[in-house]
Amino acid sequence: MFDTRSGFWLMASIVITAFLATVGVILFAPDTELFAQGPLFVFETTLTGEQWANIAVTGVIWLVVPLAVGLGFVTRVEVK
Repeated sequence: MFDTRSGFWLMASIVITAFLATVGVILFAPDTELFAQGPLFVFETTLTGEQWANIAVTGVIWLVVPLAVGLGFVTRVEVK
């Protein structure tokens, strides 16, 4: 398996990244553009380039960054 400390840091990195992303959205997004993925579920309009960029940045923040940090911690653990 993996060392308990690396599991802790994996979970800590996910929680910290989620917290920072949530705070950033709440503080810096105008109320009218708070949810860029809304039109994905309505099917009445298409997304603008800015909305696609918002979704891409959010995906990187929520998926790629925690995965990279967690994999970095897990791969540094010495196999016993």
